[in-house]
Amino acid sequence: DGFYLTLQARPDLDSRYTALGIVVAGDHRLDDLVEGEEIRSVRILRAGEAAREFATDDEAFRRLLEEGGQGR
Repeated sequence: DGFYLTLQARPDLDSRYTALGIVVAGDHRLDDLVEGEEIRSVRILRAGEAAREFATDDEAFRRLLEEGGQGR
């Protein structure tokens, strides 16, 4: 039950957390965060055609699991 924010690859955490996307603006704010500090909101925007078309329903998730998580 959690997530992490990072500016570098952390493959050791990939099997325990779900990737939500990448920071496209405001990455300087990550330096201001303290571990355990409350985050009141996270805003996820779908930018680009592939992101807008990415299915998030149960059937799409099942297909991704069957494909070995390779996605599109």
